[in-house]
Amino acid sequence: MGLSVLASVLGSVVSMVGQRKQAKAQKKSAAAQQAAIAQQRRSDEIRASRERVKAVREARIKRGQIAATSGNQGVGGSSGALGGMGSVQSQMGANVGFVNQIGQTAANANMFQQQAAGYAGQAAQGAALSGLGSSIFSNADRIAGVFGSTAPTPMPQSNYNGGMQGPV
Repeated sequence: MGLSVLASVLGSVVSMVGQRKQAKAQKKSAAAQQAAIAQQRRSDEIRASRERVKAVREARIKRGQIAATSGNQGVGGSSGALGGMGSVQSQMGANVGFVNQIGQTAANANMFQQQAAGYAGQAAQGAALSGLGSSIFSNADRIAGVFGSTAPTPMPQSNYNGGMQGPV
């Protein structure tokens, strides 16, 4: 076995090992990206929860202010006071709905980021596999030479002409 064949085989093996390490690192990278996305999602959920609590608290304060003011003026059960409280309640509902909608949008964005990270990992694995195949293909003659010739032997030609008369 010549030195060039040995170097070629060694190069192919090193290439395969490198591609395997690359694929493993890309899997770890994708997993780390997904963990970061999960942490961001949790942070968004906490922030949204605080915003909902804040909206409810502000609505309670405003309702209390309306009740106190209308009670002090002697119009506590009036339609104006009740309408004001209803308006505050409606605004609170709209604010909480908005916070929920923003939270859902953030969750969707996180989901798409996770999908993108997964697809990037798959693409990298495909590239590594392609590189491996290319390396094997470009060194096929050298690899075959290492293991000896395995070319098929040609079949002997027959003079049989299928039962037809005439020259063969």
